[in-house]
Amino acid sequence: MSTLSFDVLFFVFDQALKLLHPFMPFITEELWQRLPHQGLSITVQPFPRSRKELIDSEVERQVEVLEEIIIKIRNVRAEMNVDAGKRVHVNLASSVPGLRALLIQSIPYIRNLARCEEVKILAAIGQDTCSARTVASGVAIEIPLAGLIDLGAEKSRIQREIFKIEKEMTPIQQKLLDQNFLDHAPEQVVRLNQNRLFEFQEKLNKLNENLKRLS
Repeated sequence: MSTLSFDVLFFVFDQALKLLHPFMPFITEELWQRLPHQGLSITVQPFPRSRKELIDSEVERQVEVLEEIIIKIRNVRAEMNVDAGKRVHVNLASSVPGLRALLIQSIPYIRNLARCEEVKILAAIGQDTCSARTVASGVAIEIPLAGLIDLGAEKSRIQREIFKIEKEMTPIQQKLLDQNFLDHAPEQVVRLNQNRLFEFQEKLNKLNENLKRLS
């Protein structure tokens, strides 16, 4: 670890202990005493104050972009039933030079936090059809699926899930097509059924999209 990284880590930890001290006085005192420090006790140290000159809105925006990309990769892994222990290959594409530069600089973080074997930064996603794709903060994300999952078993699983959702949707659709139900049911009951149908439809669209990717 570089000296700069250690100094940053030490500063953040020291400030965190001071913030926590009113709520966790004994453990924060114990930890603070074990760190290099000045003074007799953390109790009499100045309480951390906000320093607006340290706020960097551009850095915050970049972190938000990376956070969304990592979350989307994790979500795709879950949707496609990829084993949590497997490391995946990920392609990230953007036509914006500044965004590509940020992605290249952040490859180690993306690899560690999204459990990736390899992360490639491209200008555009290719034509590989056997892949899971999504978009986050203007960045196209592609995870090739060949060799990653059992395609036949995953297709069967998705088809079973589609059948189950369609079966659950049928009685709700029938209710909402029944004018007698719409006329006499309380408004909140009608709205509840409409919301449930909308949620089922969203799930169904996502499953059909995933099935199409596998086909």
